[in-house]
Amino acid sequence: AMCDFLLRFGAAPGMGNFRFAELDALLEACGVDPARAYDRERARSAAMAECPYLRTRLPDASVAKEVCSGGILLREVVEVWGEGSS
Repeated sequence: AMCDFLLRFGAAPGMGNFRFAELDALLEACGVDPARAYDRERARSAAMAECPYLRTRLPDASVAKEVCSGGILLREVVEVWGEGSS
Protein backbone atom coordinates (compact mmCIF):
# COMPACT_ATOMS: atom_id res chain seq x y z
CA ALA A 1 0.00 0.00 0.00
CA MET A 2 1.25 3.45 -0.87
CA CYS A 3 1.50 6.22 1.74
CA ASP A 4 0.95 9.96 1.25
CA PHE A 5 3.88 12.33 1.75
CA LEU A 6 4.25 16.08 1.39
CA LEU A 7 7.52 17.23 -0.18
CA ARG A 8 8.85 20.75 0.34
CA PHE A 9 11.29 22.21 -2.14
CA GLY A 10 13.72 25.02 -1.28
CA ALA A 11 13.34 28.45 -2.81
CA ALA A 12 15.10 28.44 -6.16
CA PRO A 13 13.67 31.09 -8.49
CA GLY A 14 13.51 29.88 -12.07
CA MET A 15 14.17 26.25 -11.09
CA GLY A 16 10.51 25.16 -11.03
CA ASN A 17 10.74 22.65 -13.86
CA PHE A 18 14.18 21.37 -12.87
CA ARG A 19 12.93 20.23 -9.48
CA PHE A 20 10.54 17.82 -11.20
CA ALA A 21 13.35 16.43 -13.36
CA GLU A 22 15.41 15.95 -10.19
CA LEU A 23 12.47 14.35 -8.37
CA ASP A 24 11.77 11.99 -11.29
CA ALA A 25 15.43 10.87 -11.28
CA LEU A 26 15.38 10.32 -7.51
CA LEU A 27 12.13 8.35 -7.68
CA GLU A 28 13.42 6.18 -10.52
CA ALA A 29 16.66 5.52 -8.60
CA CYS A 30 14.50 4.27 -5.71
CA GLY A 31 12.46 2.02 -8.01
CA VAL A 32 9.34 4.22 -7.97
CA ASP A 33 7.49 5.18 -11.16
CA PRO A 34 7.12 9.00 -11.10
CA ALA A 35 3.82 8.78 -12.98
CA ARG A 36 2.38 6.75 -10.07
CA ALA A 37 3.98 8.88 -7.34
CA TYR A 38 2.47 12.25 -8.25
CA ASP A 39 0.22 14.01 -10.75
CA ARG A 40 2.85 15.23 -13.21
CA GLU A 41 0.46 17.32 -15.33
CA ARG A 42 -0.88 19.20 -12.32
CA ALA A 43 2.57 19.66 -10.79
CA ARG A 44 3.99 21.14 -13.97
CA SER A 45 1.06 23.52 -14.50
CA ALA A 46 1.71 27.25 -14.25
CA ALA A 47 -0.30 27.48 -11.04
CA MET A 48 1.92 24.91 -9.29
CA ALA A 49 5.25 25.83 -10.91
CA GLU A 50 6.40 28.04 -8.03
CA CYS A 51 4.56 26.29 -5.19
CA PRO A 52 7.12 24.79 -2.79
CA TYR A 53 4.90 21.81 -1.87
CA LEU A 54 4.08 18.63 -3.72
CA ARG A 55 1.95 15.75 -2.51
CA THR A 56 3.28 12.33 -3.43
CA ARG A 57 2.46 8.66 -2.90
CA LEU A 58 5.43 6.48 -1.95
CA PRO A 59 5.73 2.87 -0.77
CA ASP A 60 6.92 3.73 2.75
CA ALA A 61 8.89 6.14 4.95
CA SER A 62 12.26 4.56 4.12
CA VAL A 63 11.76 5.31 0.42
CA ALA A 64 10.68 8.87 1.29
CA LYS A 65 13.84 9.33 3.35
CA GLU A 66 16.01 7.97 0.54
CA VAL A 67 14.37 10.27 -2.03
CA CYS A 68 14.77 13.33 0.20
CA SER A 69 18.39 12.59 1.11
CA GLY A 70 19.44 12.49 -2.55
CA GLY A 71 17.89 15.78 -3.62
CA ILE A 72 19.49 19.19 -3.96
CA LEU A 73 16.29 21.21 -4.32
CA LEU A 74 14.24 18.96 -2.02
CA ARG A 75 14.34 20.22 1.56
CA GLU A 76 11.84 18.21 3.55
CA VAL A 77 9.47 15.26 3.42
CA VAL A 78 6.68 14.60 5.90
CA GLU A 79 4.18 11.79 6.03
CA VAL A 80 0.55 12.87 5.78
CA TRP A 81 -1.43 11.25 8.56
CA GLY A 82 -4.69 13.03 7.97
CA GLU A 83 -6.39 16.02 6.42
CA GLY A 84 -9.48 18.12 6.92
CA SER A 85 -11.57 20.68 5.15
CA SER A 86 -10.47 23.59 7.37
